[in-house]
Amino acid sequence: MIEATVLNPDRGDFQYYVIWPEGKVQLLTRTMKSSPWIVARYMKVAGEIYGRGPLVTAIPDIKTLNKTLELLLKNASLSIAGVYTAADDGVLNPQTIRIVPGAIIPVARNGGPQGESLRMLPRSGDFNVSQIVINDLRMNIKKIMLDDTLPPDNMSARSATEVAERMKELAQNLGAAFGRLITETMYPLISRVLSVMDERGMIELPLKVNGLEVRVTPVSPIAQAQNMGDVEKVTQWAQIAASLGPEGQMAVKTGAIADFIADKLGVPASLRTTPQEREQMMQQAMEMAQAQAQMQQQQAAPAEGAAPPGMA
Repeated sequence: MIEATVLNPDRGDFQYYVIWPEGKVQLLTRTMKSSPWIVARYMKVAGEIYGRGPLVTAIPDIKTLNKTLELLLKNASLSIAGVYTAADDGVLNPQTIRIVPGAIIPVARNGGPQGESLRMLPRSGDFNVSQIVINDLRMNIKKIMLDDTLPPDNMSARSATEVAERMKELAQNLGAAFGRLITETMYPLISRVLSVMDERGMIELPLKVNGLEVRVTPVSPIAQAQNMGDVEKVTQWAQIAASLGPEGQMAVKTGAIADFIADKLGVPASLRTTPQEREQMMQQAMEMAQAQAQMQQQQAAPAEGAAPPGMA
C-alpha cells in the first residue's frame, strides 16, 4: 500500500490517501487541517532539498575503523593459533588446505633431507600501530557526532574553565543545526499536536491563556546559551547609552530592557512586575516624595516666622 499526502492550495488543507497500487483502489481518503508528516533536516548543502546528518560526514572514518578492527582481530587470531606446514606423505590432500588460524598445510619437506614433521609458518609481523589508529578514529568520530562528553571519573580532574569551554564549543557547533531543528521539528510537532487535540475537541484553536495566544518558546540549555548572546548585546548597548549623558539615558527604555532580559533568561512571570504595577509603584513613590517635601516645608515655616531670642 502507498500513503500519500497532497496539499490543496485552494482550500489550504491536506488530503491524505491510502492506495492499493495493484488494484488502483483508494482504501482511505481523509481531509486534514495540517500535514501529518514532520520532516526535519539536521544540515543541508546549497541546492539540495534533502538534508543530511552528522553520520554522513563520519562514514569514512567509521568504515576505516571497522576495517582496522577487522585486521586487528585477524592478526590476534594468527598470534593465538598460527599457520603450520606438514610434510606431504600422501595422507594429507594439499587441495583441501586453507590459510586460517590453526590450519596445517601439507608440504614435501620442512628443510634438510627429511626436515621437521611439523613446523610453524612465519608471520609477516605484528600490527602494533592499530591501537594508535583506532584511538584517533574514535576521537574523530565522537567529535563529528558531537559526543564531547567529559572523561571518566578515574581520569584526571578537569577544571571548570575547560568544562565551560567545552559547552561553549558544543553550542557553537550546534548553532546552525539547532535553529533548523527548532524550526523544522519542534514548531511543526507542537502545531500538529495542538491540531490533533483540536480535532478531538480537547482544546479550541487558537489556544489562548488569559486572553493571550500561546507562543512556543524553546527553553533548552542550548537555546538559553544562544539567548545569552542577545542579552549581552542589549546590556552592552545600555551601558554605552548611559555613558553618553542625559540624551543617551533618554534613549533607553529601562523597563522594556528588564522585560526583554527576563524573557531571554526564562524568568517566570510570577517573579516579575507588570508595566502597570511599575507605573503604580512610581506614582506612589512620587506621592511619597511630594508628601515629604510638604512636611519639610511645614516644619520650616514656623521656624522662619518665630522672633529671635530676647526680642519678645
